[in-house]
Amino acid sequence: MKDKFTAFFNKWNGKYCEVNDPSNLYQCMDLSYAWCDFLQIPRDTIRHLYAYQVYTEPNDLTVKYFDFIPNTPSGIPPVGSLVVFSTAIGGVAGHISIATGEGDTNTFNSFDQNFGTDKHCRIVSHTYTALKGMGWLVPKEQGISDDTKRALEILEQYRSANTLGNLEATVRALVGLADDAVALKNELLEYKNGENLRIDSAVNKAITENNEKWQSDLNSASKTIQELKDKIEVLTLGQAESMTYSMLFSIAWKKWWSLKRG
Repeated sequence: MKDKFTAFFNKWNGKYCEVNDPSNLYQCMDLSYAWCDFLQIPRDTIRHLYAYQVYTEPNDLTVKYFDFIPNTPSGIPPVGSLVVFSTAIGGVAGHISIATGEGDTNTFNSFDQNFGTDKHCRIVSHTYTALKGMGWLVPKEQGISDDTKRALEILEQYRSANTLGNLEATVRALVGLADDAVALKNELLEYKNGENLRIDSAVNKAITENNEKWQSDLNSASKTIQELKDKIEVLTLGQAESMTYSMLFSIAWKKWWSLKRG
């Protein structure tokens, strides 16, 4: 809770907070609504016309999200609790602020808006006089799953091991590592794709070169075959010129008869 309050304080300290009704600017309730938003607590847990009603008129939702602690002589409001003042401060509306956790049984500090002459968000020291019959609302730790608890434990271990300031810084560091891992993965994929392209190109080149060689060998073989045919034809013609007419007629007759029978 302290870390959350510190982050919230750093966001609004020295500024004016308006989150609810622009027609009624910079009220003490605006800062309390903003604190509920920050804690992811519904605004309806504290939504009332007057600040003092936050303590005197709780609803079922209020009880679900807050523990009510009455003001006692030994009580000190813990950090992050909503401290509700009676109408002794703030006229008919009363007042509400966020405890810093600093104080003792005589005084306590809270983060206030619209208090005194200086209206902006700031730390104010209070006595308990205006808390008579009132008290403070302590945000409940909402139930979380075992997986969530384990995740928080792991985050805390990582935070401690790496000397990080808080869980937010831890998450940011882990997100950065995740981004780096994604970037590295993309680089490796690009390299892989590039290698695949180079391999495909080499294979295609080899196939093309082999096809060209096979085609050249085929052309060469065809040429050789044609040359052999030509030589055979020359030889055949030469032999035919040296044969007698009777021999040629006999060969022709046999050839004709074989074709006819076939």
